[in-house]
Amino acid sequence: MTEETEKKMSDFNEAGLQVLRLHRLSLQYSNCWIDDPNYSRAKWILDQFWIELTPDARDEDKNKPKEETYYFKIDEANNKITNAKNRNELYHLLQEKRILLKLLQEDVGKGSKKSKQRRKVM
Repeated sequence: MTEETEKKMSDFNEAGLQVLRLHRLSLQYSNCWIDDPNYSRAKWILDQFWIELTPDARDEDKNKPKEETYYFKIDEANNKITNAKNRNELYHLLQEKRILLKLLQEDVGKGSKKSKQRRKVM
């Protein structure tokens, strides 16, 4: 096996493992809302999503104006979550952050295959 082949296999395996980690986090996030909502756990899980997708966001954000970057949008979302006035507002802000992270996941090819094209049409 050549060095190039080994690198491609390694990259492929890491991408697959990342998708599995994102899936596990998605299941954990969904479980936060069953029975008694756990807002702090939901926030922690979303932070783990962000950590997992940060390298992809860095690549996706290249050559974008600051206000259009995922880094900027996540920072804004975190500030809003920190300043939420009540549980209802916090719930909606957490859902907005999850949607933003899902869009990032799809934009970098680790979610729905055709979502980027579909969003351009919408």
